[in-house]
Amino acid sequence: MTPLEILCEALVKCAQEKTARDVLDAYATFLAYLEDEEKRKHLNELTSDNADDDSLFQEMRKTSHKFQMALTRLFYKDHEGLKDLTIKYGVF
Repeated sequence: MTPLEILCEALVKCAQEKTARDVLDAYATFLAYLEDEEKRKHLNELTSDNADDDSLFQEMRKTSHKFQMALTRLFYKDHEGLKDLTIKYGVF
């Protein structure tokens, strides 16, 4: 199974509907950014000095935060068994 297939299986088995939707929406948005050559070029040319003021960078950052928040819900809130496994076996 690919990592995406593993994630989707976990979403089907363990996630609340909103969590699954947020994970997949953020992932699809991120892939759309990467597929857009103009946006990729823009990001490749971006420096750390001007990233904070860059609207595309900020959109991608917002998307990454949405993805992280949804993963946190998946692993810690949506499913008690997955939460217990994450606490016991997670690497932090």
